[in-house]
Amino acid sequence: MPLPEQTPDSAQSRDLLLDAMRALSVLRVLVVHTLNRYNTDALTVLSFVHPGMPLVFAVSGSLTYRALTREGADIESFYRGRLRRILLPLWLYGGLVLALLVPLDLLLRHPWHDVPWEQTWRWIVPLAGPIASQASKILVLHLWFVPPFLWLIAMAPLLVALHRRAPGLGAAAALAASAALELSHNNVPGAFADTLAFSVAFQAGFFWADGRLQSLHSVSLAAAAAACWTLGFLLHRHLTPGLLLYSVPVAHVLVGLAALPLWNLGRAPLERAFAQTWLAAFSSLLNRRSYTLFLWGPGAGAIAWRLSEHVPEEAKFLAHAGGSLAILAVFVGIFGRVEDAAKRRTLKLQPAA
Repeated sequence: MPLPEQTPDSAQSRDLLLDAMRALSVLRVLVVHTLNRYNTDALTVLSFVHPGMPLVFAVSGSLTYRALTREGADIESFYRGRLRRILLPLWLYGGLVLALLVPLDLLLRHPWHDVPWEQTWRWIVPLAGPIASQASKILVLHLWFVPPFLWLIAMAPLLVALHRRAPGLGAAAALAASAALELSHNNVPGAFADTLAFSVAFQAGFFWADGRLQSLHSVSLAAAAAACWTLGFLLHRHLTPGLLLYSVPVAHVLVGLAALPLWNLGRAPLERAFAQTWLAAFSSLLNRRSYTLFLWGPGAGAIAWRLSEHVPEEAKFLAHAGGSLAILAVFVGIFGRVEDAAKRRTLKLQPAA
C-alpha cells in the first residue's frame, strides 16, 4: 500500500509520472480490497493487471534514491524523517486497534479474542507484522508492507551506494535469492520473504531516479516489460496455479514491475494527461493521503461489509462499495491530519510533498 517517503522537493521538481503511478496504485489497492470479499474469477485475472504494491515500492525507491544522492543529503535526517512518517500514523492506528482488542480480550475470555501481548512490541517497532487476536486479524493483515518498508529504509544507504558502484547488482541478487527461496519452498518468516522480494521493486526505482530507464530505446522498454510480465506469470503458474498472483511475492513483484518501463514508454502523453487540472488534483489528493488510505481502507471496508449484510442481495455490492467509500472519507478527514503532522507538512493544498 503509497508509502510515507516523500521528499521535500519543490512542486516544480516533482516527477508527474511518479505521483500518477502511486496514485493509481493506491486506487487499485483499494479496489482489490473491496473485491476480495467476493468469490469471483475476475479477481484472479485482475491480480495480473498492473499490480499496485510493486509500483508503490518502486516509487519509494526512486524518491529514496533522490533523497540520498542530492547535494547536502544527511543520512541521520533521512532516517529521522522516514521513521517519523512511518511510525506516528501507525502508532495512532495501533493504539486505536489495541483499545478495541483489550476490552474484547478481558470481557469475552475466549481463545478467538486472545491477544498475544508478549508480541505487542511489533506495534512499536514493526520489524515483523503487527499483531491482533484471531477474531480481529482483518485489522492487521494489510499491514504486511510496513516491515519490508522499514527494513528497506534501514538498508537504503547501502543499497544506493551499491547501485551507484554497480547498477542493478543489488536488484539482480535480490531477484535471484527471492526466486530460489520460492522454488525451494523454504518456510521462512513472511516479513523476510516480502522484504527480499520487494527490495527488487525498491531498487528498480533507482533506475528511474538516475535516468537509466529513461535513456532506453522504446524497443528495449517494451522488451523489458514483456520479460518481467512473462517471467512473473510463469513463476506463479509453476508454484501456485489458479491462485491470486499475490500468493508468490516475487512473481507479484515481476508482474508489477512490467508496468514501470511501460509508464516510461508512454511518458509524453501520460505527462500531458496528468498535467490536466482535475487529474493533477486527483493525483495530489491520493498522494497526500496515501498512507492514511492504506492504514484505514481495509477497516472501512470491514465495517461497510457488516452493514451491507442487512441489504438485499442484489444491492449488496453497491452498498458495500459505497459504504466503504463513505466511511473511508470520514476516516481520512479525521486521521489524515496525522499524516500531515508526521511529514511536518502544512495543511495548505499543494502538490504532495
